Amino acid sequence: MSPLCRNFSMAWVLMAFVWFAKNAMPTNGSIVGVKNMLGGKFMLNVLCPHIDRQHILPNGGSIEWKYNGGAPPVGQSPFLCYFRWDNVHHSLDLCSPSRYTGCESAIWEIKGSQFCRYRGIGGPTNYFCHDWSD
Repeated sequence: MSPLCRNFSMAWVLMAFVWFAKNAMPTNGSIVGVKNMLGGKFMLNVLCPHIDRQHILPNGGSIEWKYNGGAPPVGQSPFLCYFRWDNVHHSLDLCSPSRYTGCESAIWEIKGSQFCRYRGIGGPTNYFCHDWSD
């Protein structure tokens, strides 16, 4: 491979890495949160081990974190969270760049059969829900 092609290829790899890093993690000042939307008297147990201690949220209760730019252990998301209620267990990466729109500021609504969030500016056309898959 010629030096020019090799340099061009390396530039593309570097650009792809920078793009992924920018979109994979929230920027300083991003607000990421969880809201209990289970209904009734269900208490939502939330544990995000890389950023905080365990929280128990009543119906309608929420918790928010401001991302400070700290790095978790290699290969782990700072916003991998575990949820438990009434013998149900789920996990969700609140900042998954490939599946759930990345790490821009958002409050995730935790429901019995799905999790939801607004993407960008709120409104019914920007509200997305996904079924639990784990």
